[in-house]
Amino acid sequence: MAAMSPSAERSVPRWSPLVALAVLVTAASLATVPDCGGGDRFVRWRDGTDHGPWRSVFDGHGVNGARGDVVSLRPMEAAGPAETHAGLVVSRARYGAMEFRLRARTVAQLRERKPNPWEAAWVVWGYSDASHFYYFILKPTGWELGKRDPAYPGGQRFLSTGRRAFALDRWYQVAVVHRGAGMAVRVDDRDVTAFTDAERPYTGGSVGLYTEDAEVEFRDISVLARH
Repeated sequence: MAAMSPSAERSVPRWSPLVALAVLVTAASLATVPDCGGGDRFVRWRDGTDHGPWRSVFDGHGVNGARGDVVSLRPMEAAGPAETHAGLVVSRARYGAMEFRLRARTVAQLRERKPNPWEAAWVVWGYSDASHFYYFILKPTGWELGKRDPAYPGGQRFLSTGRRAFALDRWYQVAVVHRGAGMAVRVDDRDVTAFTDAERPYTGGSVGLYTEDAEVEFRDISVLARH
């Protein structure tokens, strides 16, 4: 599986105004991700294998796995500027309206020369396959909300961006609320963005953890189903 970002510098189109997401829902169930590894021992997850609530989709010729409740993705280092590698882990369960909470950090960008800003930790939801999902990237130069959508050039649609930067090797608490066509993201209890998708919205799917050319970690993961 090739990585999902274009190799060229991204151009960001003009965005529609953000639409506030009213979360007038009640909690139905709470699914908290348990210890997925072997205590302090790192357990590698091969492509296509299931581990508790998770499925390792691909590791980018590197390593996906877990140590205790920390899920780690580290694809192979890129040998040149035109090369890229990605890792993806998704939940086996699918969710409709929900709140996805987790802590995420970009341990290190793996490209030696001029790493791209999107080579960082990605939070994924509304996933049905590698061509259909929403994502939020904690970039060292800012943040990005987007959609993997084959109807757009490169299969990627940029929904919203911002300048708030996220440092490397630091944990951030992320919360994503998704209900119908609406979604909202908070980081460290601060509202970051809200968006309503008016073009073929994904109203449900798996949650996931993704990276391109970066070592990333995720922990304290839970999904709160809502009605």
